[in-house]
Amino acid sequence: MITNRICAIYCRVSTEEQNPQIQVDELKKHTSQQNYMVHKIYIDKVSGTKDSRPSLNDMMFDMRKGLFNAIVVYKLDRLGRSLKHLLTICEELHNKNVTLIVTSQNIDTSTASGKLLFNIQWQTIIQHPWIRRRV
Repeated sequence: MITNRICAIYCRVSTEEQNPQIQVDELKKHTSQQNYMVHKIYIDKVSGTKDSRPSLNDMMFDMRKGLFNAIVVYKLDRLGRSLKHLLTICEELHNKNVTLIVTSQNIDTSTASGKLLFNIQWQTIIQHPWIRRRV
């Protein structure tokens, strides 16, 4: 059981030509300010619509082994674009007691206010397709 604040940083850009360094710098700064030790930085250069991504798969494997107790991402859509895939990931994080921190959206599921913001974000994501259909 992890007792220290150990996190994984996950960054994703959609194409090989894009540079994830802005995300990496922001997330390293955040984890340093929050006194997290970074286990590893995972970077994918692939579309978020793909459920299977090499670094995401590696990170989830390491999470299942209990190597860290938080995942830090820049935006929720960096983790995934498909609602089904995001729900699957978040459910697994919850079941393993792994905190999700989304720096640009002030989400930290280890706090009550972070959980509230996370739920509001979910409602926005879930309702987005329905709103477009009604317009």
